[in-house]
Amino acid sequence: MPYWKIFTQKKRVFVKNMTNVKIKAEMLCINDFYRGYYLTVAVSLVILQPEDNFTNHQRDIE
Repeated sequence: MPYWKIFTQKKRVFVKNMTNVKIKAEMLCINDFYRGYYLTVAVSLVILQPEDNFTNHQRDIE
């Protein structure tokens, strides 16, 4: 499955989490929001990437 398909599937959860992060950040500090934002993006990429690698690996075996 391509990266963008996985991303669109998880988009709603991602946006919901981002909204929660933003609300918390506005209560604390705007810098914390950006820190949380980049952390969330980084975590998303780390979570999504192994799925792509795994499916490609399976295809190679077949």
